Amino acid sequence: MTTMATHTMTHGDWFPQHAWDAGSTSIGGRCEDGTRVDVVTHRDAEYRTHQQRAWNEWLHGRVLMVTRDDAPPALVLPVDQITVGAINLAVSAWATGHASAIAA
Repeated sequence: MTTMATHTMTHGDWFPQHAWDAGSTSIGGRCEDGTRVDVVTHRDAEYRTHQQRAWNEWLHGRVLMVTRDDAPPALVLPVDQITVGAINLAVSAWATGHASAIAA
């Protein structure tokens, strides 16, 4: 079942929690209000099975959010590697309620 995930941040900033480079496929982060949410690509081994779903959501102006019991939710991007632009689009979509949530 798909649910639309809504999150309201007190401010619109998301901060990476560790270093990353152009070849990275995942990055953990924290919003200014303390909420944790990770950003991953469909090339990350744990999220490859969600590639088609991530593309479908992205084409409809949404981001796919995979909820996990043991970790922060992950925003799955239909890109090969993480970029600043992709992070900004994904986090903004999620923060404004344009995310479809599924359980891992």
